[in-house]
Amino acid sequence: MVESKLPDTDENAPLIALQTAFEEIHATPNSIARRMRELGDYRSQTVIIRGLHRMLAGETRVSGEMLVIANLLAREFRQLLKQYADLEWKTLANGSVTTVAGEFNITLHPQPRGRWLVHLVYLKNGYSPPWPQWQPSLEAAKKKAISCLADAHNEVEQLEKESLTAQC
Repeated sequence: MVESKLPDTDENAPLIALQTAFEEIHATPNSIARRMRELGDYRSQTVIIRGLHRMLAGETRVSGEMLVIANLLAREFRQLLKQYADLEWKTLANGSVTTVAGEFNITLHPQPRGRWLVHLVYLKNGYSPPWPQWQPSLEAAKKKAISCLADAHNEVEQLEKESLTAQC
């Protein structure tokens, strides 16, 4: 038997890496399961969520595939934060905070108990992608809005593609 040339690692390292990635992107098992379904995972959302909960609790081992997905999402999130670091946020008379990021208007609406609702609108046709869960703070809402931009762009592209197909 040939010995591995890879360094020995702590057996909890994948779990810690997964938890760290989830924290960095402010993700929940539900939000990751929804994203995985959107990207083509054929399993039911319930099955994905249950698996994620078990992995995050350390009840089952973290799959290499899940660690790759989490790391890719964290990388995408960091790139989006850099890309949109210079956004100018303006406070409206009603307390909402707004900005324009590329082809999207982002408005953060204050809610009871200090929470914030994220609302994106595609400027060309008024399309509004699904709203994420309320966020616990203004800073969290800003980060969530930026993380939603990549998905919103993909949804608009898909809708435009379907529209062109229907016209043919």
